[in-house]
Amino acid sequence: MNSLPRFCAHLRSFIPVASTKYARIRLLDARVFSSAELHVKEGIDSCNNLERDLATAPTGSVVSYDDKISKFTRRIGYRLEELPSLLTAFTTKSFVDSFPSPETNFQYNGRLSFLGRSVVLLFVQEHLFTTYPELPGDVMSDASAALTSDETLGALCERLDLVDVIRASVKISVDNPSQSMFGILSDVMLAVVSVLYYDQGASAVRKFIDEFVVSEFDQEKLEEVVKLDHPKQTLCHILKGQGNPLPITRLLRKVYKNEDGSRKRAPVYVAGVYLMHRLLAEGAATSLVRAERGAVQNALAHCFAKDLKKAPLPSRQENYVGEDKIKLFNTDSVAQT
Repeated sequence: MNSLPRFCAHLRSFIPVASTKYARIRLLDARVFSSAELHVKEGIDSCNNLERDLATAPTGSVVSYDDKISKFTRRIGYRLEELPSLLTAFTTKSFVDSFPSPETNFQYNGRLSFLGRSVVLLFVQEHLFTTYPELPGDVMSDASAALTSDETLGALCERLDLVDVIRASVKISVDNPSQSMFGILSDVMLAVVSVLYYDQGASAVRKFIDEFVVSEFDQEKLEEVVKLDHPKQTLCHILKGQGNPLPITRLLRKVYKNEDGSRKRAPVYVAGVYLMHRLLAEGAATSLVRAERGAVQNALAHCFAKDLKKAPLPSRQENYVGEDKIKLFNTDSVAQT
């Protein structure tokens, strides 16, 4: 192995034996070599940093990984030492499963994200209840579901620059992410909240929720979020009120290649929403359901922005049904595949 990236890819575990001046790290990997030794002319703190950085950095240099984590902790008002469980929050099950050797002892974020889901929901609902005393219960339910959805929390994970510090066996991409990718990002965000709750207490979580999750939403925006979370219901209501027929969604094309000509891991579906023969908007995603949803949301945002503000909340609309019950897709009118 004369390539550091290839070498690091096969590392199984790091067992430091350090003195005040020199540190020795024993590297074990039964598949590649029985044992090797690396001498690092650093103190014990540098040894521990190197151990963590080499073992956990998913992309980029070992230094940048530590810097990115520290940058995030400073942004939310803490030092890395104050959040000892944070590295586990960034570790997915797929990463742990890719290191089956008994010498490794990685923990993944499953337990943290489980607790984090309840914690986030509690404080989001508390915020809605205390901030908007006139908000009806059904609207609060829809708003809290929208604010704690995988899409919302996944977008927050990206906004806080956490994508590059996630430890996973698959490439984490935010370009046309699939539902499973949103789930990975959301689990990381929930696990981070759980770490805050466990290491710093409820007040730290409340501050985080107020500053990063609900800070940009007043009641008008919350209602808009709820309407966009039920896009087909809302668009059908608006068009019916205008005396128009129901919209139709179509699969426009599938994209198999990236811009550089390389083949995508999964095809991207591009869907369009039509009013009679007029194309209102398009949406793209790695599933047809999400592509259709994106197209309808784009139509609401760009073609019916004023009507969206005036429209009643979905649960207040006549003949309200769930999104999955509204069938707009026209399978006989696929433009191209």
